[in-house]
Amino acid sequence: MPVATTLSRVDALRRASDSPASRVEAELLLCHLLGCTRAELYLAGRKSVDGSDLAIFDDMLQRRRLGEPIQYITGVRAFRNLQLQVGPGVLVPRPETELVVEQCLILLAEVRLGCDCPVGGDGASGFPGLGDRHQ
Repeated sequence: MPVATTLSRVDALRRASDSPASRVEAELLLCHLLGCTRAELYLAGRKSVDGSDLAIFDDMLQRRRLGEPIQYITGVRAFRNLQLQVGPGVLVPRPETELVVEQCLILLAEVRLGCDCPVGGDGASGFPGLGDRHQ
């Protein structure tokens, strides 16, 4: 089934079932399944989604309709420049957490720590990714 038709089918299912899953969420799930970006998904609108991928996609949509977080369905959550593996039992970083990290980076840049404590992105500090602040 072409990608464009697959996504149109999602819209029809959503309207019929009053599903909380949005078109964007369906696109993200399909992108994860096909290993592409949303832009690539639309550029490949005529690309075909085979039967086995379609079955997996339908399962992913059903899980989302039942309220399972997208991050648990895909198993990953982007956080700053990291791709974190997540699943049930793992707290998914909230978008606000990235703001807190950014504010911490600003404060750390203004304050000398006065010790040789690692604060870099090597994970040794308990704050992985802190040392990668983009200037």
